[in-house]
Amino acid sequence: MLNTWLLKDKTSRSQIWKFLQLIRPQLPELDINISSLKIGDHLLFFNSLQTTRLDRDGYFTHQTPSSLLNRSELLYTRRLWVQGHITNHNSSIPLDIDGQCIETIKFVKKKNKDTFVCINRNILMPSVSNKPFITELRTLLYTNTEPSDGKTRLISSNTPSSSKKIGTFRFKREDIISYSYLTSNPHRIHLDSQYSQEIEGYKDIIVQGPFSLQVMLKFADVYFKGTATSIRNVKYKHSSPIYPETKVDILLLDNAEGKYKLWMVPVDSLDKTYLSAEIEVITNTSGPLLL
Repeated sequence: MLNTWLLKDKTSRSQIWKFLQLIRPQLPELDINISSLKIGDHLLFFNSLQTTRLDRDGYFTHQTPSSLLNRSELLYTRRLWVQGHITNHNSSIPLDIDGQCIETIKFVKKKNKDTFVCINRNILMPSVSNKPFITELRTLLYTNTEPSDGKTRLISSNTPSSSKKIGTFRFKREDIISYSYLTSNPHRIHLDSQYSQEIEGYKDIIVQGPFSLQVMLKFADVYFKGTATSIRNVKYKHSSPIYPETKVDILLLDNAEGKYKLWMVPVDSLDKTYLSAEIEVITNTSGPLLL
């Protein structure tokens, strides 16, 4: 499958600063001296082409199963960002540089009545190097099933008591909406409560997948602050929708040397998981990693 898209953007320091100001009231230890692009920061950039047609849910049509497979009967009520993997190949990714994101479709798989679309993304800075600074896989689920609140997703059995809480965060309604504008995300489930309830079956608007992931990674950044380390890669999975004003705990477990597990769960509760992740941490070198 040869579907390929080129997205251009500038890794603007001011864009990252705006995001940090959005979450810093709840994470005052966050370092706002922005010196490079940290893990997950690229999610603020390289978003879909604004010239593409929008679906009725407000999102882009060019990566839907019906468009990719040229099958008009493949119509779905909901699309979800369910999981992904991000790797930063350099410990010092430059800011305020014109960058490119090359998107290709890795696979389109039908499972029962649902369809999964996996997208490979390579982030390059052509004026600096012809090799990717960041590689990313993201998987979208297209479905007609009703949303689940995830109450059956117990994690107490695989979240050892030795895990530690590294922070608490509340997803305010206005911050959810602000994040959509910040990332040029027109998906109506993050903006339009009436649409979310009446058409897609949610209780309200929901938190964006990249927003919850970025929040988790920033709490991890603060946890490792002062240790001369940085997060090199993250593998993550979204399990349950997060509604406005939901308060969450971020838990961390040292899994092995340089590897950690993270969970985002309801505050003071392990009855379900909103987001889980595995991260790898490396010791920073005196200079940038070789590409």
